[in-house]
Amino acid sequence: MFEIGVVLYRQRDRGKRYGREAVELLTTWLFAAGGADRVQATTEAANTPMRILLEQLGFRLEGILRAFGTLSDGTRPDGALYAVVKPDWVDRPGVPTSS
Repeated sequence: MFEIGVVLYRQRDRGKRYGREAVELLTTWLFAAGGADRVQATTEAANTPMRILLEQLGFRLEGILRAFGTLSDGTRPDGALYAVVKPDWVDRPGVPTSS
């Protein structure tokens, strides 16, 4: 199992699909060459753009992790745990088949 994460620190870099490209490329590589059978990702439960991105790529919500992380101000937001398994990644719509 592998866990991935993406952070875009600069606001101007957000909304340009860099995160999506990174998640898609890394997940594809992990399944094709890295020996992964499962890839998971966590994000703040309130991070709607990342949650939508993960769901669009085929990751499934597995649960909400209460008080999962600690921010610099000491708050402890909930996290959302997503995962995808190799058969679901390889068979997702829009992915060319090797024939």
